[in-house]
Amino acid sequence: MFEGQRPSEKIIFILRKHPAVLFRPILWLSLLTLLPIFTFVYFKFSWVFSYTFFFWLIFGGAYGLRTWYCFKESQYILTNERLICVEQKNFFHKSVSEADLSKIQEANYEVKGFWPSMLEFGNVEVHLYPPAGAKMILEQVEEPKKIQQQILNIIPLRHQSTERDQIEERECEEPKTQKKVPRQESKKPAKEDDFWG
Repeated sequence: MFEGQRPSEKIIFILRKHPAVLFRPILWLSLLTLLPIFTFVYFKFSWVFSYTFFFWLIFGGAYGLRTWYCFKESQYILTNERLICVEQKNFFHKSVSEADLSKIQEANYEVKGFWPSMLEFGNVEVHLYPPAGAKMILEQVEEPKKIQQQILNIIPLRHQSTERDQIEERECEEPKTQKKVPRQESKKPAKEDDFWG
């Protein structure tokens, strides 16, 4: 279950970004940890160390918490009806976009770089129509080829379901739009007066 799920929806997958995207933030936090350590070595328990440690505790902690929160709350959801992208930018910025599967025209994937190739993660680009040129990107997901195939496999089923619903709607509307044509009684031609009678 996810927030906003429709009663008729069945979940195909719920994805998050590959954990490898946390490597760079962890590296920065590790380098930032060296700052209070070097300060302690040179200044011991002085006011310089106290301010440096306080700075590291506040900003390093906030940066680490924000990174983990955005990673945990960002997700990509595919159901039998739509594709949903939830991007948590920061604590107070959340972006949600969705597209009906009937609008998906194609899906491509890209794996670029040494570590993405080794760990098998990359981007899946989904092209939509209408409007022309619109697209949704599932960023840094695990096994992008598998994700692409899952999206492509569900599209025809959605198109068939949409066409079937449209036909049923038309069939339901046709009896309502048909108007009864009033029956016209045939009039007998007027009998001509007998000229000689």
